Amino acid sequence: MAGDLFFSQVALLLHCDGTDGSTTFTDSAPTPKAVTAYGNAHVETDQAKFGTASAAFDGNGDYLTVTNHAGLNLSSGNWTVEMWVRPTAANPGNQIIAEHDSSSYYKTWQIQLYNNKLACSVYLSSAVYRGFTAATALPLNEWAHIAFVRNGDQIMAFANGVLQGSTSLGASTLAGPVYTPAIGATRSGSFPFTGYIDDIRITAGVARYTAGFTPPTEQFPDVALVGAFAADAGLPAANAAAFSVSLVTATGLDTGPIRDPSSARATVQPVAFAADGGSARAPAMLGWHLFAMAHVDAPMAPQSAYAAHDFRPLVNTYPIRYTMELSTPGGTVVVPISSWQATLQTDSQCYAGCVVPNCAQWLDEIQAASEFTVYRHCTTRAGAPLKHQMVRAPVQAYQIDQGTTNYTCSLQGYFDAYASEPDPAPRYDATLAGLRSVSTYGSGLRVRSAIDWLLQPAQRAYYGDAGASLVVSFINYYANGSDEYCDIGSREAGAP
Repeated sequence: MAGDLFFSQVALLLHCDGTDGSTTFTDSAPTPKAVTAYGNAHVETDQAKFGTASAAFDGNGDYLTVTNHAGLNLSSGNWTVEMWVRPTAANPGNQIIAEHDSSSYYKTWQIQLYNNKLACSVYLSSAVYRGFTAATALPLNEWAHIAFVRNGDQIMAFANGVLQGSTSLGASTLAGPVYTPAIGATRSGSFPFTGYIDDIRITAGVARYTAGFTPPTEQFPDVALVGAFAADAGLPAANAAAFSVSLVTATGLDTGPIRDPSSARATVQPVAFAADGGSARAPAMLGWHLFAMAHVDAPMAPQSAYAAHDFRPLVNTYPIRYTMELSTPGGTVVVPISSWQATLQTDSQCYAGCVVPNCAQWLDEIQAASEFTVYRHCTTRAGAPLKHQMVRAPVQAYQIDQGTTNYTCSLQGYFDAYASEPDPAPRYDATLAGLRSVSTYGSGLRVRSAIDWLLQPAQRAYYGDAGASLVVSFINYYANGSDEYCDIGSREAGAP
């Protein structure tokens, strides 16, 4: 996953990673809380949904407590409590997590498994419980994502993204004051859970899920995404130099350059990200959004401008992997791919395609899919995970071929062309890096270089040491997991 837009409101974030057998659980929330293990609760590397380990509970008085903190007060407002669980035994009243008083009786809110059925409830200030129990039990020895959400007057619970139950509170305030949350059992060790828990997150003030959803496919991020800081597209350069943006708490980030669009050769200036926040001063803002990571939404889709802030140097070059997500009547299906390619161009439809190796198990989903999206997975230099969209297209054709050991499937689709621009605005000029070759075809010119993820058709691109340039008519992207590059072409010869 990319950064979390609501990271500043995360009250608890336990990845449950560490050394096998350790009783140390680290809170990665912006304001970390102390976590204490009781009984035989420990880090277990034999089981993990994400990361390297999970929290193990043997059902005999094992539990974790989190130190009392005002940030964990969920008595009012929206909130989301979620995690991954892997039960290994079914018993009535297994407590997953709850926030309750010292007697372990009055629970402000709680999540239980009752005979392995998700049971969620809250305790109102009027001394009345509100809650529900799901109709279907979670399977044993399988990971399941569970979420308990308050959204206004409603509380609701989800298992693997599917709504399990909901009810109206009829009151705006839950019982309080806040007490220490307990995970795996009550604070006295009763109603113990047997199994494993991973990636525990509590978000105060945000109802992350209000309808069915696709469960997370990666570990919850512990880095903030600073997004949706929009600026006037007509912001004069003279005023833009004084424009500054305050950053919320951001971890896992490093120093990267800002592209200065006033220069055709794309000079850079440094911008630093501090773990406790800071300020980035922009030489210009071009009417798009500022993100505090190497992330640009839908780079393969037409957009009016690209971000003036260029965070691509923050991304590790390798390892990089790609996946495809199919949009089917039954929901989103994640499928591995061996390669993908795309063509963006002016005046003619754009193209996208990808190859699914060993495709037999995905044929039903491929045949039912209406759309496919390719995602790029990588990390920042500091190790924070990133996932961003490469290309999205309708499924208009697919072809199955027999390889040496199995069958492969190639998917293809087309989407709208870019509008041509014979004289692009200089503020969108780009300079190509990693130049591989320059060649001509007919009256046109083709340049092969490293991929510039921010480049769009109808922009001007500079290449080579002599300052030659071309107006981009098309971009062909190639990525196969071990190499990635692009061919950038103009239908007219380049100009010095």
